Amino acid sequence: MPTPVASKPKNLFRRAERVLVGVGMWVIAVVLEKIVMRALKKEGTPVPKPSAEPTPIVTRGSAIEFEPET
Repeated sequence: MPTPVASKPKNLFRRAERVLVGVGMWVIAVVLEKIVMRALKKEGTPVPKPSAEPTPIVTRGSAIEFEPET
């Protein structure tokens, strides 16, 4: 059984409506992209903080002992 194919709008009003909706969505996408890009540019790239040295964890048998450095 063949799948139904979407038909093109037959009258001029429907075609104009689809074009206007497409243009409107494009404008909204461009404006949102500019807002996001400005926000990212203004905020800048966060500099990662240097991580502290890992705390040693020692295992003995089935128990895990935490030995903090002093």
